[in-house]
Amino acid sequence: MADRLMRVIRGDDSDFELTFTDVDGVAIDLTNSTVFFTVKADKDDLDNEALIAKEIILFEEPETGIAVLQLTSTDTDIPAHDYYYDVQLKDSNDKISSTYSGKFVVVKDITIRTDFS
Repeated sequence: MADRLMRVIRGDDSDFELTFTDVDGVAIDLTNSTVFFTVKADKDDLDNEALIAKEIILFEEPETGIAVLQLTSTDTDIPAHDYYYDVQLKDSNDKISSTYSGKFVVVKDITIRTDFS
């Protein structure tokens, strides 16, 4: 499992490309798979206490092992702070593997207005 830092600006839309490979570095076919993404304030929080919980089941080219995590401005509209996240893959054989984890940093936004008229 790879520890990685994910950083977003509070209230922004953000996309992250997640790549899934086997131990030999070969892309895992994501056909009929589900990718779970969860952000929590504390690692011991229950899943229903997650600040962000997303499931990805549609993949543009599943055979490439690439999933795009799309976070909306609503998803990232949480207080600026350092949180914890992980990504789990449930493959087409129902095998579960945790693939990414680390700090999820939400940075305070400077510009808040979104209408410039």
